[in-house]
Amino acid sequence: MDTTNLPELELLIATGRATAADLERLPFEEVARVKASVPFQVRGLPGDPDVAVDPESRVLRYIASTEDQDRMGDRIRVFESEHGQGWLLDNIQEAPVFFWSHESWMPPIGRLVRVWRDHVEQETAAQGRVLKPALLAEVDYFSGEDNPASVVPFKLARKGILAVSVGFDPKKTRPHATAEERAAAGLGAYGVEYTEQDLLELSQAPVPANPFALPVAMRSLVSQGHLSEVEAREFQKAYPLTEDDLRERLRSRIRSVVDLGRQSEAPHPKRAELEA
Repeated sequence: MDTTNLPELELLIATGRATAADLERLPFEEVARVKASVPFQVRGLPGDPDVAVDPESRVLRYIASTEDQDRMGDRIRVFESEHGQGWLLDNIQEAPVFFWSHESWMPPIGRLVRVWRDHVEQETAAQGRVLKPALLAEVDYFSGEDNPASVVPFKLARKGILAVSVGFDPKKTRPHATAEERAAAGLGAYGVEYTEQDLLELSQAPVPANPFALPVAMRSLVSQGHLSEVEAREFQKAYPLTEDDLRERLRSRIRSVVDLGRQSEAPHPKRAELEA
């Protein structure tokens, strides 16, 4: 087993960026162990916000997470099952703030009005419109007076230039032992089922498929008069704009969490439970 790149793989998994080639470096059992044990992970979900709760307000409703297979082949269960409780919301409800790209050391850009689990109607190629489990959130963006850096994210959100990202601590995972079992469960070749996870953060981030979307969108908003040069400049000073910059800052944060857990002699109290 090649363990030389294990710390880097932990970071790739934690940031949701591990490719099939990355995961193939290790046996499935080791990949499953890493996915179950990294204490802070993020997953992004690109898409427009739902209809504004009130067109005159700064409150937008988002689909934050679904049970669809993600880019690493995993599925995150929303509701309670015999294998876990799905999304745990106590911690996020105690600190209901909304960040830009998990920059939790910076002032938040909004307040979470509510976070809840429900079913949403979505279009599928095979079955048409169906109801799917989803984690939902309503965000009340701060005004420019409350936080000047919140102006740009809100205007970008109204234009659909965003992804919603969840930050979570996995509590229980369900790795399916064989490739056939994983395929039957709707997982990728190296996918696992997250059956219980603690929601720690919700963030807005640029569309992950297009690292240039954010700078281009900001220039467009300025040229159209929706955003001032001062607002754009202040936001650029406070936050990174390219996907590479965002990823590196997030990796730095996660690296400190992973290294701290590794240095502890005692088992990490928040390590996930692996079910056979």
